[in-house]
Amino acid sequence: MSDIIDLASPIIKEFEGFSPSTYKDSVGVYTCGYGFTYWNGQRVTASYPGYITQTEADNQLYTLLNSLLKQLLGVVKVQLSDNQYAALLSLSYNIGFGNFRGSTLLRLINSGASINEAAHQFLVWNKAGDQVLDGLTRRREAEMQLFLRQ
Repeated sequence: MSDIIDLASPIIKEFEGFSPSTYKDSVGVYTCGYGFTYWNGQRVTASYPGYITQTEADNQLYTLLNSLLKQLLGVVKVQLSDNQYAALLSLSYNIGFGNFRGSTLLRLINSGASINEAAHQFLVWNKAGDQVLDGLTRRREAEMQLFLRQ
């Protein structure tokens, strides 16, 4: 499982970026670290958690990705490569597991659709607050390319 996390985390880190202090994301949600909306079980606010180190953020990211990967393994019913799981892990981290679980992408994967057909579903998830964001489009393209690299 750590191989999959090691494949996904560079994409997540690149596109989320790291911030040691709280900031508002593109839709006004308070975040810190690598896009964390929760820290130590509490919602991130303008003043909480304050300052975090990159080491703390790396540890938190690994813990979150490990948990999320276990959830993914529970809903994907077909065999996938590590690259494909890593792409799904990055996507799920960004859009939330609930959104992924109800996605056409997961339905296509589990129904045995072609990898190319499923991969194009990554591009559907390029909006925040009903606005297409260039950064999300670039991220989805990177995730799609990783997914296609079987």
